[in-house]
Amino acid sequence: MKRYGNLYQIICEYDNIKTAHEKTKRNKSHYSAIKRVSASLDEYLETNLKLKIKDNWQVFPTGIRGVDFVGYRHFYGYKLLRKTTAKRYKRKMLDIKKKKAKKRKLSKSDLHSISSYKGWLDWCDSYRLKEKYQIEIGE
Repeated sequence: MKRYGNLYQIICEYDNIKTAHEKTKRNKSHYSAIKRVSASLDEYLETNLKLKIKDNWQVFPTGIRGVDFVGYRHFYGYKLLRKTTAKRYKRKMLDIKKKKAKKRKLSKSDLHSISSYKGWLDWCDSYRLKEKYQIEIGE
């Protein structure tokens, strides 16, 4: 690792670490309350239901990231397809469009993929995705 003067000593000074800690705590006063509730919740779950919460649990803003659940990202008022599923859908539909452009017959697997992805898209907010990539089977 390349060193620049005494930068390491400056970063590791107590005042800098204290300032960084205070800045990270800013606007996170709810976190300590969540920790207190979590402790009592953990105790209840372990004693009454014989369940244990994972150690790596986290609190995050659901309005920005959404909640990833059963193949979709759920936000307040709408849900989107997972990003990886949407990418896979785009790639598959483009491959099928190329086959159709070459006047090749679609395989059973291709037809099943079209139907399957259509079902996925019907249950989320995907208007633009459908408009751009959806293929009609009957053609």
